[in-house]
Amino acid sequence: MQRDSGFTLLETLVALAIFAVVAAALQLGIAGAWRGAKIAEGQDFAIVTAQRLMAEIGVSRAVIIGRTTGEIDARTTYAIMAQPIAGGGYWVDVTVRWSDRSRGQSRDVTLRTMKVGGRS
Repeated sequence: MQRDSGFTLLETLVALAIFAVVAAALQLGIAGAWRGAKIAEGQDFAIVTAQRLMAEIGVSRAVIIGRTTGEIDARTTYAIMAQPIAGGGYWVDVTVRWSDRSRGQSRDVTLRTMKVGGRS
């Protein structure tokens, strides 16, 4: 009995099943990496914005005791909380919140520092 060269139907189906599993795993990995990159991009923007706002406080932006809020754009807001410290200076918290379109939820970044002196 002579065997023809080539693959049997069973071998072809097994190879196709292995390919489908590997392709699905790759697709999930790529989608996860893309989501992570988008989150990191939003977080980077929020950190830079919070640092800029923090640098302005007491210099070009007056220190206002209590909570001050504002909007950067349609998806991004900020809140500045300033509390006086005995002996002079202020604790300042800057929170930048943005909406993550891909997941439909809000994320935020908060920076805290002590400001001494400054324009009030």
